Amino acid sequence: PFEIVIDEVLATTSGGDGVPPETTIDSGPSGTVASSAATFAFSSSEAGSTFSCRLDGGTWVGCTSPHRVSGLANGSHTFDVRAIDAAGLIDSSPASRTWTVEVTSTCDPSQPAPSNGDPGTVVIAENYESGLGAWTKITEQGDALVSTTTSPAKSGRCAGKVHVTRAVWDSRANMTKSLPAGTTEIWATGSFNMLVQGTDPTWNMPTFRVLSNGKRVFDVSRQNQSGSLFVRYPSRTAGQWTIDSTGRTLQLNRWYDIRIHLVANDLVSTAEVWLDGVRVYQSTQVTLGVQRLDAIMVGAEHQNQEGDFAADDVVVKSIAPQQPLPLLKDGFEQQLR
Repeated sequence: PFEIVIDEVLATTSGGDGVPPETTIDSGPSGTVASSAATFAFSSSEAGSTFSCRLDGGTWVGCTSPHRVSGLANGSHTFDVRAIDAAGLIDSSPASRTWTVEVTSTCDPSQPAPSNGDPGTVVIAENYESGLGAWTKITEQGDALVSTTTSPAKSGRCAGKVHVTRAVWDSRANMTKSLPAGTTEIWATGSFNMLVQGTDPTWNMPTFRVLSNGKRVFDVSRQNQSGSLFVRYPSRTAGQWTIDSTGRTLQLNRWYDIRIHLVANDLVSTAEVWLDGVRVYQSTQVTLGVQRLDAIMVGAEHQNQEGDFAADDVVVKSIAPQQPLPLLKDGFEQQLR
């Protein structure tokens, strides 16, 4: 005869330790801010957790990090987030952040939308007097912020403002507008004011960026420190960029009107750029490498494009190739057989 004794067997798996996860808010507004929007980044002590969020004691809803809220009234607001681990255990002490919105000046939605005589169908005509709702997507990550501002404004009472730092690794902000399907040509105009430049002279501050299949294929930007305004697009060598100078510089804290015309035609695309009404760049040999344009962006698509700038009176128009007319059917086909 024999005897087997089993004692103190402990088996654990991820999320199955019986301990709820801990939730941390990694970034987001605090104190008093002059913006009616806010973006929060958060994390869990347990990998694979999901999250639920609520604002001002409302209903818990599923969310992901980063999470943006907008349209906030002046006054105090509280954002709560809680992690839920793989076993379904919920953090019983959600992470919480309270801050105060104080937008002291108001924009003027009665202002007419900007317009111009460029050809094409209007995709967006944005003067920022009614907020940021005209854009397809507003991106804010880390400590970056996209907002409306009354100082400075080119026309009316408000302009858009983009703020990005290098203090937080994933600081990223931009405004993106999708272009109609089949767009091959765009005209874009806007006023830009470079308020605070980045500290790294090898980096730059963006104005317009144009994307195809989710990737940038063209941009007009200002080099830090030197202020040089340049055009950039993919070179024929994979992974490399062609940078063409416009021969002009942009000073800080001054409004400039920038206008671009872009026609996508693979390796023989056309690009034109005007600065304050004067054409400063023209080429019919731009190697975009694409036939279609998908989106236009104000700001940068990657992190840590450090600096503050304002934009106003943005107008984007698109042109798509005309579809061939259908063959005329006159009823004689059967008789001619």
